[in-house]
Amino acid sequence: MKSIKASLVAGVDDLLSGNTLAQISIGPEQELLVLSLDQPFPHKVTIGSPALGPLVYKIHRRGSTGWELVQTLAPSGKYYRFVQPLPGGRWLLVGSRAATGDLNADIFNGSGTIVSSFHAGDGIEHVQATSSGEIWIGYFDEGVFGSGELGQSGLVCLNDQGEALLRYRRGIAEPNELPSIDDCYALNVSDDDLVWTSYYSDFPLIKLRNKLLDKVWRDFPAKAVRSFAVNDDQLLMVAAYRKEALLYSVDLARKTLEELRLLDSTGNPLSFECSFGRGSILFFASLKDGGNRALYSFDLRSLRADTV
Repeated sequence: MKSIKASLVAGVDDLLSGNTLAQISIGPEQELLVLSLDQPFPHKVTIGSPALGPLVYKIHRRGSTGWELVQTLAPSGKYYRFVQPLPGGRWLLVGSRAATGDLNADIFNGSGTIVSSFHAGDGIEHVQATSSGEIWIGYFDEGVFGSGELGQSGLVCLNDQGEALLRYRRGIAEPNELPSIDDCYALNVSDDDLVWTSYYSDFPLIKLRNKLLDKVWRDFPAKAVRSFAVNDDQLLMVAAYRKEALLYSVDLARKTLEELRLLDSTGNPLSFECSFGRGSILFFASLKDGGNRALYSFDLRSLRADTV
């Protein structure tokens, strides 16, 4: 089996000293973002989980000279799991669990103060905003099979007022006779107009353009994946349900699939706890306690040159 080497992007141990990691994510300009808070995050957050008190969140962004603190938010009693930048220097923070009507999405201004809030649904798995300020949200099974209309859609696009611009089940799946989303496993908002997703249980690969179905692959590659990068007809997909760091290199035009091992920059197998993709870049977070917590990346456009 061939291997590819990921590049070390940055360590996060010093960044998180004295703070608890809430989420590592990537923004619309493929900028790395780290959301942390000043108290321990509970192992499992459910609907109605009480906060431990006023929580102070910090947002760091990876720039050309290293990590920079871009925002310290006003104390909040909410558990946020997602962060994305919005136009006008604003920040969107979202909690993954919410009862019907709960305002689990807050928008902060450049001073770190909440300026608006809305209900974003329950059981949130993914949040990716575009550079124009549209917000794509994918839901896991507890949200899809819950009582909320947003979560039942599996995938939605909202504006910054929380108004639905697209509900996947009603707007894409049903009119095109596609399976509904039981669990939105992978989401890649490549740019303002282009969005890719793959979902349980049939794992079709869906390409949306301007919130309309552009193309669907139902029988190929049909793999359970947690994240992927995309560049034209090429994909690099992270396998789900596999203990080892297994990736799939996929050529949609030729309908070929090759399994790849992931190595770190020194040539050792790279162990990671989470991964996420925007456009052609996949990021991998190695966050095991006691190790050197760090972020790695691989750009799909360099696949041929990096395959060993």
